[in-house]
Amino acid sequence: MESGGSKLDKHCLVTVGATVGFEQLTKQVLQPPFWEFLKSQQFTALHVQCGPDITWARELYSNHKGHLPGGLALEIFDVTNNLMRDEMTLCQARPGRRLQGVVISHAGTGTILDAWKLGLALVVVPNTTLLNDHQTEMAQYLAKQGYATMSSAR
Repeated sequence: MESGGSKLDKHCLVTVGATVGFEQLTKQVLQPPFWEFLKSQQFTALHVQCGPDITWARELYSNHKGHLPGGLALEIFDVTNNLMRDEMTLCQARPGRRLQGVVISHAGTGTILDAWKLGLALVVVPNTTLLNDHQTEMAQYLAKQGYATMSSAR
C-alpha cells in the first residue's frame, strides 16, 4: 500500500518472555525463510524479544544477516521495561503511517492480555518445555474461542 508515494510500515513483534528463553521459536524467526515470508506479506520490520537467549540469538542473526531481504529491518533485544508501550504499539495500524502488524508470542498470559488491550492480531506459540506444558492448554483455548491463532515452533 502506498500513501503519498511512500510505503507504509508494518511490524511483526516476536516475544518469548523476559525470564525463560524459547529457543525453538527464536531460532525459527531468525532464519531467512521466515524473513522472506514476512517480506512477501509487506512487513517492513521484525523485532525479536528473546530474553536470556540474547547472546546466541545475536550470533545466529550475524550468521544469516546477509540474507535479510531489502526493506525488512530486524532488531533483537533481551527485554524492555514496557513491552506494550515500547514494542506492541508499533504493531497497531496508524492511518498514513503504519499497517496493522502482528504479535507472535509464547502463550504467556501477560503478553496475551497486553496484545488484546491494543486490539492486535496475535499468534500464540506454546513453549512445550515449560512446567507440565501449561502453555499448550492456554493456546488451544484461545484458538478455539477465536481470540488468537495457535502455531508451533517446528
